Amino acid sequence: HVRGTILTHDEVMEVIKSDRKDFVTSIRQEMTRLWDDRASDFDEIVFCGGGSTMLQEEFKALYPNARLLPDATFANVKGYLQDAQWQHADTNG
Repeated sequence: HVRGTILTHDEVMEVIKSDRKDFVTSIRQEMTRLWDDRASDFDEIVFCGGGSTMLQEEFKALYPNARLLPDATFANVKGYLQDAQWQHADTNG
């Protein structure tokens, strides 16, 4: 909702379209800061989280070796859940 008006999916996508390039550019800058230009040499770069689903075209354009996890929106949560289950098993097993 924006000021009481319900926006359609297309309207929302139009609003964020201009910000997508800037956001992906900032991600690339951070990856370059961390890994220099070596990121493009990696066999695979895994992107996860809800944003990765929305930005998958941009990531694939920058990094052809990018891999987007299935159900990427919940990938981080599933990982934390798995870690908690392992820790619980270690302390109670």
